[in-house]
Amino acid sequence: MSETVMHSKKSRLGLYFIIILLILLGLGFSSYYLYNHKINPVIFSINNKTYRKNDIRKYTIFPNQTLHQTTDDTYKQIFNELKTIEAGKLAGLDFSANGLNLQKKSLNILYANNTNAAGLNDWIDLNSQYKEVIALTDTKLSSQIDGYSFVFWYGSHLEEGLGGDKSGINPTLAAADKTYCLDRANYYYNAIKAGTISLDVALSEIQADPKLGFGNPSVHFTNNPKIPILQSQVAYSAIAKTIANQDIKGLSPLIKGYTNTTFKPSPNSLQNTYVYFIYLKAYNDSISKYSKQLFQLKANYVGIK
Repeated sequence: MSETVMHSKKSRLGLYFIIILLILLGLGFSSYYLYNHKINPVIFSINNKTYRKNDIRKYTIFPNQTLHQTTDDTYKQIFNELKTIEAGKLAGLDFSANGLNLQKKSLNILYANNTNAAGLNDWIDLNSQYKEVIALTDTKLSSQIDGYSFVFWYGSHLEEGLGGDKSGINPTLAAADKTYCLDRANYYYNAIKAGTISLDVALSEIQADPKLGFGNPSVHFTNNPKIPILQSQVAYSAIAKTIANQDIKGLSPLIKGYTNTTFKPSPNSLQNTYVYFIYLKAYNDSISKYSKQLFQLKANYVGIK
């Protein structure tokens, strides 16, 4: 056999090898693409971790087969619950075995008629962690905050009825009330800030001053878990919101408060009727961290395509 023929055969074999290699590479790429984009696609990502269909499949069985949720609704619920759990872990919330067991017990009662359903245990495991985060952030909000709210109310001559002065609506007297209250508010704010008056003395003086509102609602809100702090101890929802949102000890700014009044010519509209500030002696650091982690957490829902 001539060298030319041998060379020709080797060339063809090399060409066949290249063609076969390209076909195999193409099939491999096609299989990879099909698996990762069709068979096992990314559903969402949380904190730089990717969750594919197979990663969360065990959590979908019970809600899809027994609760008859749509697949997309189930994926969204799992995404939100895992995101909440991740934020709780990053914030350092205490996932105690006792707390998780209580949540599981509650869920077992809820699904008592589905004890043999496929995927129930995995569903309960996920939801018990999620519910424990919610429970920790709810209960600690009412049991770990301790401080004072100082209210300077000057709405006596801006409204009639409950909270209004017997002499009725009087813009001139209302202006005088406001001037006095703002003066007192600034005095106590600066005195507390400078440390020239104690919180308890300031509170007692403000509560005793008849010009600072009938039955002045300034109060020392405590960390007594038997007393719901956000509405039963403080006077207005705006103050409760400030308490919930402040995450550093010490003084808040001096803040304007608004209530509905019958002050003419705008009856039943919001009017500035008081100013207030709060002083936090203790606050829930875990809840503050959790809220920030949840807000800052990198999470992206892809869903079904």
